[in-house]
Amino acid sequence: MAEFPALPLWTDAYLGDTTHLTTIEHGAYLLLLMAMWRNNGSLPDDDRMLSRYARLTAGQWQRIAPTVRAFFTPRDGFLSQGRLTDELDAVRRNSKRQSDN
Repeated sequence: MAEFPALPLWTDAYLGDTTHLTTIEHGAYLLLLMAMWRNNGSLPDDDRMLSRYARLTAGQWQRIAPTVRAFFTPRDGFLSQGRLTDELDAVRRNSKRQSDN
């Protein structure tokens, strides 16, 4: 189980940022966000692994990768996503604050 099993999803912001995505792109993006949440906020910058996380064949992933990858920031061999990183930091701070109390 993930350290924090609930991923906060601000649906209005999500839909506002993703209106241009196809159904398959939405599914892949959400699966990647969920995998990223479970992996401390990052995923390997590796198309083979990303296609597996997104549950797509290599060919399917290659067709949508440029669109979906635009939501992520690559650094040092990993991908992160700004809003997810912010939410994870907020959940960690809140958890620590509750633990301290």
